[in-house]
Amino acid sequence: MRILKLGIGLLFFVSCRQSQNIRQEQTTPADTLISAQVESKKINLLDLSYSQRKGKLLYDKYCAVCHGLEGKGDGFNAYNLDPKPKDFNDADYLESITDAWLVEVITQGGRGVKRSVLMPAYENTLTREASEDIVKYLRFLAKKEQSNSSFIEPHRDPF
Repeated sequence: MRILKLGIGLLFFVSCRQSQNIRQEQTTPADTLISAQVESKKINLLDLSYSQRKGKLLYDKYCAVCHGLEGKGDGFNAYNLDPKPKDFNDADYLESITDAWLVEVITQGGRGVKRSVLMPAYENTLTREASEDIVKYLRFLAKKEQSNSSFIEPHRDPF
């Protein structure tokens, strides 16, 4: 009986410890990013607005695998997709669509807006605010390409 209680106590301790680690990862603030080193140029990520930084973190996690780290539609998984993912560096295209449309595409996915069924819906994964943050970052990508500024390295958790 004593061994059983000890085992249950140990199991409880381990599960609490794991949930603490998960909670810490989820609450890491976006403003802990200071700068990234890319092509021998230092970029201060604090030049981005807070919403853009949150959007970048979400973009790197959910979108970059298909759309690419620079938003050019050349992500790791793009090779397998037909049609290819959109290039968010195309400023003319992004100027022709509204933020509301982009939020709708993110939340409803391609099927929900009568586009490619390969674009997943994030309605149950991301809040509306998170989707809006991603859109703000997409707008930044298009402006960045116009000004030929340097590419920003994705956020890498140091742990």
